[in-house]
Amino acid sequence: MSVSYSLGQDSEVARRSWLRRYCDALGVASLKDLESRCTRALLRAIAETGNPSKLPIRLAPVLDRFQICRHIEAIVSGWASEVEGFGVPPSLFDEAGCRFVRGGHEGEIYYNERLGQFVIRIRQPCAARDRNRLRFTFAHEVAHRLFFVSEGNRWVRAVVRVSEELPEEFRTQARWYLGRVEEKLCNRIARRVLIPDTLLATVWPVDRWFAEEKRFADELLHNAAVFGVSPITLLVRLKDVSRPVRETGHFAVWACARYGERGLSPWPTARIITGFGPERVGDTSVPWYPGLDLHSRWPLVADLVRGQITSGRLEGHFALTVSQRSGTAIQWEGWWRAMPSARNQAETALLLWGRLRVAGHNGVPRVGRSTNNSTGEAGD
Repeated sequence: MSVSYSLGQDSEVARRSWLRRYCDALGVASLKDLESRCTRALLRAIAETGNPSKLPIRLAPVLDRFQICRHIEAIVSGWASEVEGFGVPPSLFDEAGCRFVRGGHEGEIYYNERLGQFVIRIRQPCAARDRNRLRFTFAHEVAHRLFFVSEGNRWVRAVVRVSEELPEEFRTQARWYLGRVEEKLCNRIARRVLIPDTLLATVWPVDRWFAEEKRFADELLHNAAVFGVSPITLLVRLKDVSRPVRETGHFAVWACARYGERGLSPWPTARIITGFGPERVGDTSVPWYPGLDLHSRWPLVADLVRGQITSGRLEGHFALTVSQRSGTAIQWEGWWRAMPSARNQAETALLLWGRLRVAGHNGVPRVGRSTNNSTGEAGD
């Protein structure tokens, strides 16, 4: 296939061509098919090893099926001699074969030609609260295994094969772009494996969580622990099944606020990490995308919560009416909770949840088409 590449206005054409080559190399018709195929393969292997509903989901028993070595290499920031006696989580690291390697990244997987197996490297957790992040990273790297293609007696990443087939001046750009695509896919696959669709739809339906809205935070934190994932990972996953509650005006947002030298810093630093909600309420659009500045878009809600936190409260209820330029007034009602951030000790994690409606409408709120446009972890 001969393709003419150029930057600027034709860059989208080039990216579509790279994606076609990428899907062809992996034997799928689309990225959606690729995600579904990888997720099914991992969940089927888990089901064949025992009880697929047992939580938390464990991937260690299925490593052999995917030619992955059971001996995990631990990434540490210092040399191995500097971390003597470093604790190794027994659920992931085989104490008989763990090897320390130096690095600053979260994880990776590579093919070891000498062993004839794939080897996973994962950064050691620094605290107990990081263990759930480690489990997600492990699942993410296992997902990456399914993005390799065979070349004779060895395996190479499909991203590498596709990029090396391109003209030299486009290889770096293509590898960066396809690498980002693969990272997002592996994040989604990891979430769907650790939190399977069937369990979300039957055992933990999100509409039940909102039935008694005040308990939503308790449900989120409890079930995150049951699944063995972070609350952020579970909230991102809930978006996949949240359409019924979004259509009735419900929302849930995880945000973070950074501390300053004199307590909580100004709210322009409070931004959404992930969340979901209705796209429109009445004639007004409501954004939920990651990075959204809470202070600029929801000043009354943000200022209310900020005032409560600075006075020592860590949770509470809010009910506010915000007038829009169109003349529509939106009623915000719900709850908030502030918690220590697992991402950064200098931040406070904020969970806000509740319901939006056009002021004066006591029944089902006048809500427009729902959206699910937020992306995933921070980290996740």
